[in-house]
Amino acid sequence: LETPEQIGDWFRSGGRPAVRDHLEDLMRRLMPDLNILSIAMDACVTSFTPSGRPVIDHLSPRIATATGGNGAGAKCSDALGRLGATCVTTGTAPHLLHTKLH
Repeated sequence: LETPEQIGDWFRSGGRPAVRDHLEDLMRRLMPDLNILSIAMDACVTSFTPSGRPVIDHLSPRIATATGGNGAGAKCSDALGRLGATCVTTGTAPHLLHTKLH
């Protein structure tokens, strides 16, 4: 996805039913006794940074960002959220992850 329009279209699409069906099939084969009450899906994206590390920084005195999970954002979302909150509440970006965006 390269343009804002493409990204918007992807999120509005709700995701790929074939991927949902494949994952459901895997889950049912791995856990045949699991009583699955419902299945849901949604679209998501993965973002990457040049450094391979997340970017948590202030873009301006009033705007901060936490982005660039590099394929592991869900896995470490609690820690990244805490670092992002610290950035916002203290005004200090975490230097281990810090890559200036501006």
